[in-house]
Amino acid sequence: MTAPKTIVFGSSTDKADPRADIINEFRIKPEELERFDVLVWFYSYEDYSGDSYVLLRDRKTKELFVNESGHCSCYGLEGTFEPTRTLASVEQKRFENAYRLPFVAATDSYRAIDEDTLKGVKAFQTLIARLASKEKV
Repeated sequence: MTAPKTIVFGSSTDKADPRADIINEFRIKPEELERFDVLVWFYSYEDYSGDSYVLLRDRKTKELFVNESGHCSCYGLEGTFEPTRTLASVEQKRFENAYRLPFVAATDSYRAIDEDTLKGVKAFQTLIARLASKEKV
């Protein structure tokens, strides 16, 4: 089975190879990411700090996992890769209620939203709505 296309956006992402980008940014071993399909990869680094959001799906169980991280100027994302189980409906509610998903913060009035981020946010909305509609709660 072919892995789904990853939704990749944010000012500091490598759109050509998101898996390698995640491995590099979090300083993890490739084996730590092996069991997952990467559904969403967002990373934005501005003004000496960064925010990231990774939505993963376990290839065997099809369960969703999320990893959110942020950092100041002193460090990067290393040591912050700790995916936790989530539900699509939970991520959808967080987005709808603006519970500060990192890429929602990118739309704050003090930052201009770029076309890439806008496309990524719309793709995320579509994906998460589709996944939530298939969820058995």
